[in-house]
Amino acid sequence: MNKTELARQISYDTGYKIKDIEVILDAFTDFAEQALARGETVRLVNFGAFVPEHKPERNGTNPKTQEKITIAERNTVRFKPGKDLKKIMNMK
Repeated sequence: MNKTELARQISYDTGYKIKDIEVILDAFTDFAEQALARGETVRLVNFGAFVPEHKPERNGTNPKTQEKITIAERNTVRFKPGKDLKKIMNMK
């Protein structure tokens, strides 16, 4: 599901206009990006958390040439699902 489909589904379920939902989703993503860039965790209770993570420089191997390479350090984001989401995902 992409952002447009999500906005459409929320609009259908709540009765709000798609344009209004898109504004809210854009505001959320902007806020989340800024918070994560500052190193803050973005937590949605009962759903999960977006956690900033620093990956240090490490050694690796180019799978094509088998040449040894150095993979640069980088910042990334990890999603940790909440208890309720884990429960839903494991229902049969």
